[in-house]
Amino acid sequence: MKIQAYKLNSFAKSIEGGNPASIVLNADTLSENDMKKIAGILGFSDMIFLRNRLQALLTVLLLVIY
Repeated sequence: MKIQAYKLNSFAKSIEGGNPASIVLNADTLSENDMKKIAGILGFSDMIFLRNRLQALLTVLLLVIY
């Protein structure tokens, strides 16, 4: 499987600062297990996987509940 991941530094005052996170676009076909594997490989504690709107809403709701 080939994916594209981007690094984002939030709350950064410079290019080296901030809170790093990784963003994976078009994650519609990724299972929860796939996402966990990708997060482990990339080594970021904060990950964002963007899916279509309905799936994203359900995923956020599940994450909030658990």
